[in-house]
Amino acid sequence: MTGVLLAVLVSTGAEEAGCAPPAEGGAVNGDKGQACRYIMHFPYVERGKIVGQVDVTCYEAVLRQSLTVIVERKQADGWVEVDRDAFDKAPAKGVTKQSKLAVPCTPGAYRTRYHATVEALKEPDGMADKGGGYSPTAVISKEQCA
Repeated sequence: MTGVLLAVLVSTGAEEAGCAPPAEGGAVNGDKGQACRYIMHFPYVERGKIVGQVDVTCYEAVLRQSLTVIVERKQADGWVEVDRDAFDKAPAKGVTKQSKLAVPCTPGAYRTRYHATVEALKEPDGMADKGGGYSPTAVISKEQCA
């Protein structure tokens, strides 16, 4: 079982993003800095759109947060950005905030990416935490898009 989990992390590149093992419900843990934790959901279809979702929970009071959610599609020459959206409102301490980006549904292989910067009210080193990562690939079929 450990070998399978390691293979999944290596094949998705999650280890490069500092990700923990997969979380429940088709999601993976992203960075957990001093102030906030990020969970990236596998892209999924909702109301005829492909949705990339990142959940953020902050464990400290946050002065500023910048979160960019990106949906990418696999092409022959690599990953191509389909769309991105920026979210600047940090969640209240201890509350999980969902940030979603919906794109047109076209069959293919997709992943959710994010970039985040967060500055806690009591930042120990005086520097904002930065991080990012990407979900494992989700294959969306034409039946899902119908």
